[in-house]
Amino acid sequence: MLDKHRKVFIFRFDLHVNSEVELHKVSELFQKVKRSCIQTYGSSFHYFWVREQAIATMPHYHVVLFMNGSVVQRSLIIQGWIKKHWDQHGYAHWAGVHNVERKHQKTIDKASEHISYLAKNRSKEKNPPASHNFGHSRFLKSKK
Repeated sequence: MLDKHRKVFIFRFDLHVNSEVELHKVSELFQKVKRSCIQTYGSSFHYFWVREQAIATMPHYHVVLFMNGSVVQRSLIIQGWIKKHWDQHGYAHWAGVHNVERKHQKTIDKASEHISYLAKNRSKEKNPPASHNFGHSRFLKSKK
């Protein structure tokens, strides 16, 4: 996204479920939040998520949103949208935000380190063999 935007706002959160939630509910959440983002900021976002299930009986999802950092700098409004649409299925945990700038490598490195947590193998071992364990939006390359 840094090839398209000078600044990128990155929001990391976790979705916990009360009972087995069908995968389409996670997708529905992204669509609802996406609509709200476009209406409020005139801009959409990209995302990826990872499903994990370790000792707990229910899975949880780690999620990262990437947004145009020139229009979004804080997560409070987005948290409200997520809470509104997810509370009936479980709860969300806010794991952190990053304001990354193209010309500031330290901001990129810090965000990359935080996000790399999602790639760990531990706690994915109880995922059912046929489960969908990750998903993402399409990141389209900018035309130069």
